[in-house]
Amino acid sequence: MAKTSLVLLVALCCGTACAEDGGGRWARRFWKASIAAVAAGSVVDLQSSLGKPETNGLLANRQGVFSMQGIGLKLALAGAAVGTQQYMLHRHPTVSGYKTGALINFAVAGALGGVAVHNYGNRPIQ
Repeated sequence: MAKTSLVLLVALCCGTACAEDGGGRWARRFWKASIAAVAAGSVVDLQSSLGKPETNGLLANRQGVFSMQGIGLKLALAGAAVGTQQYMLHRHPTVSGYKTGALINFAVAGALGGVAVHNYGNRPIQ
């Protein structure tokens, strides 16, 4: 989680320093980097959840364990969120839109990292 916080802090500092690069190329790159952060956070969260007890009934199988059903649902939600951003930013490409999307994505990536840290503390079901 400390690494995620560090990445977010560096990204925000770079964002204020490089915000005026002409044409919003920097904002678009920042948004693309945030998508990579969400993907990485999702992968770590999924890996940390496999085979462990799941309290969310939508993500758990009949034995109460996180399994393929949960993976499909989590990936579908992440894909839908990124796809919606892609659609909206394609139709209305603004620098502020890319920055807002990037900040939201980095916040989600940080939350997923926090969930992964919590999951690593849980013991797998034998």
